[in-house]
Amino acid sequence: MSAATGRAPGWPAAALLSLSDRSGALEFARALVAGGTRIVASGGTAWHLEEGGVAVTRVEAWTGSPELLSVSPVQASALIRKRLGGSAVV
Repeated sequence: MSAATGRAPGWPAAALLSLSDRSGALEFARALVAGGTRIVASGGTAWHLEEGGVAVTRVEAWTGSPELLSVSPVQASALIRKRLGGSAVV
């Protein structure tokens, strides 16, 4: 673990989750959070994780735009890159 980030080297700072099959999602998200990853999730996935006690940032709060799934892939990529300072690989 890095003292500066609270994460292991190479561990993601944030993870975007938008799942139709949510089986195993709580365990996966909890493991990410335990490693210091911030969870960003869309609608139903965010609700599922919140109900399971996982801290979630909703997509619309993170991007300042309605749910990511309601925009085109090009728009989604642009929003993510803008939010991450141009460093996102989508």
